Amino acid sequence: MKYNLEMILEKLEERKKYIKKRLWEEIDKPEVDNYSIAKVNNLMGYDLGLEFAIEAIEEQLDNEK
Repeated sequence: MKYNLEMILEKLEERKKYIKKRLWEEIDKPEVDNYSIAKVNNLMGYDLGLEFAIEAIEEQLDNEK
């Protein structure tokens, strides 16, 4: 089980980096419309969810040690 959690954690961290990149690309766009605002809100929510998942897995791994 420990190996699976470490692998999942690695994938989540990779996804978080990708989401951060996409978020900053969207924020840096010169034009702002309702669609881009919604996209930023969606990406921020996804980023926050990933952060909670990463913290939970890290805590689980610490408890297994």
